[in-house]
Amino acid sequence: MRLIIDGYNLLSEISGGMPTDLEAGRDYLIESLSVYKRVRRVKIIAVFDATRTGRLTGSAGMKTGVDVVFTKAGQEADEVIRDFCRRLGEGATIVTSDAALAAVCKNSGAVVVSSGEFRGLLDAALYEDMKGAAPEDEEDFPHEKKGQAKRPSKAERKKLQRLKKL
Repeated sequence: MRLIIDGYNLLSEISGGMPTDLEAGRDYLIESLSVYKRVRRVKIIAVFDATRTGRLTGSAGMKTGVDVVFTKAGQEADEVIRDFCRRLGEGATIVTSDAALAAVCKNSGAVVVSSGEFRGLLDAALYEDMKGAAPEDEEDFPHEKKGQAKRPSKAERKKLQRLKKL
């Protein structure tokens, strides 16, 4: 399973808007994703638009264990993410809050997680790395289930199953 991140989309979610220093924001995001990769043991590809970097050619490389892809000038990150979706299909988990991109990726068989949902997972992994324990390990009492819940749709069950793996 590969986790494909819409870089600026997630950065905007984490920062509460686009940061003024994009390079520092990208570095913080990539560092956070490397911690997530180490804690959860998943392969991560972060895709960023080159239009915001001033680069003319596309580039790819690994930074602290995270594959980082910058698009070519005039190409959007959404195009690159769509290509990953088509190639990887059900093996891809996409992190984006872009509705159009999410629809295309779902049609390719990929699981789509919103940036807001992933932010919670990322915060939990950062906490786990910092404290050495998962937040749920620190609870003093077990939760009781009360009655049967409505069974989610097949697509929702697939998404929940993928989220458990993240």
